[in-house]
Amino acid sequence: SSAASDVYKRQALVNHNFQAFEKRVAKLSRKSSMLTVLAVAAVVGVYALAAENRKREEQVYQLSVRVKKLEYDKGE
Repeated sequence: SSAASDVYKRQALVNHNFQAFEKRVAKLSRKSSMLTVLAVAAVVGVYALAAENRKREEQVYQLSVRVKKLEYDKGE
């Protein structure tokens, strides 16, 4: 009877530990997916900023070309 009781107690402990482990894994999984979403959003934001920066650089270049042209035409 004592041996059967010990087996039952050990089985209950293993079951409890496994359930606690499952809860931790589920919690980590939720945190991981939230971090993944944040990381993807950050990457998209960086690409959007880079595209906007390239657009601004092109505008600045075009304006500088126009200024040079005006300066050249004025000098003639």
